[in-house]
Amino acid sequence: MTSRHVIHLNGKPYIFDRRRHAHPWEAELARLHSSAVPGAPALAANWRMDARVDDARENQLTESPLFPSTTVSTDFCKAVTDYFAYHQCRQVGATPEPDYASAANSSNLIPVAQRPSRNHFLLHIASINRLLTIILRAANPNRADFQIQLSRLTGERPLTSATFREVDRLADSLTAMGPDTVKRFARITSDALGENEPFWWAAFAHEIGNFAATEDWTEAARTLGLGHLETGERLIAWRYSPELLAGLYRPTVAEARDSGFHFPSPPGSDYGITMPLTDAAVAVKELLHAPLKSDLSFAYCTGTIGKIENPPAPLNAVSDISRWFSERRSGHRAYLGRQFLSDGAQNWLRRHAGLP
Repeated sequence: MTSRHVIHLNGKPYIFDRRRHAHPWEAELARLHSSAVPGAPALAANWRMDARVDDARENQLTESPLFPSTTVSTDFCKAVTDYFAYHQCRQVGATPEPDYASAANSSNLIPVAQRPSRNHFLLHIASINRLLTIILRAANPNRADFQIQLSRLTGERPLTSATFREVDRLADSLTAMGPDTVKRFARITSDALGENEPFWWAAFAHEIGNFAATEDWTEAARTLGLGHLETGERLIAWRYSPELLAGLYRPTVAEARDSGFHFPSPPGSDYGITMPLTDAAVAVKELLHAPLKSDLSFAYCTGTIGKIENPPAPLNAVSDISRWFSERRSGHRAYLGRQFLSDGAQNWLRRHAGLP
């Protein structure tokens, strides 16, 4: 974050980008930094180094009653997840607006001069398993309508759960009925998610390549840094022009929730930069925006469904994954150092070289 502040890590002084006053979640970051839970030290590092969270955005986070606090939650990961659900998953233009699209985050609105051209198509990939988990919650007022519409679309019994077996059965059925049926599924899914659908992360389609040439989309997930996905999840995608979108935003740690697979982008980068999950995958640019809804969701869905056939990240023994996080983040730092040569980016990288 923007101002320099000294803390001690492992007995050594360390300067990081934070405002000078103490924060109610500093103790939680210190705990995460020392945690043996895979990805926890990386998460703490991300929140200590993200230069895109300026004073205005940090004040917004601090003042949120759902952000890490002793009154709501002392667990940082849960608090960040609560913050995401209540302050980020809102319709743009509503009152209040989602925090990513608010005036407090205006420094991360991509200006007109840096927006991609209309022909630089964007790509958004989502897990059907996770979308259905949201939709089928008992508290979702659109659940029953969705079940009826889906049953009419497939001609099968209403879907009541998002188990891997049920989602596999549904995905295979939709695929067998053809691209237009998959696109109609995208539309009713959008409608069922309603005004509280999470924003979309997007990459440039040409940087991902022909990911849908086979049903296995594991390599696309690795390129996009989607390490939270599990083997067997079914995926759906949208390809669309940036001209459809009013606002495009650079991602920050506040949008990455509690993911250690995210890595903050250096000062001076026009977009976000993914941290790929293997040496073979290449980092690509990323941004975020409000979701395409209803008819737009139908029109720009690719009409194909993929699958995670292999683990995007080696989530096995704790010792292995902890070492993997260290090596992957170190390699990504080196990559950023070669790509971003400005004084600001180089100083930022050096300043945080000691973090996980």
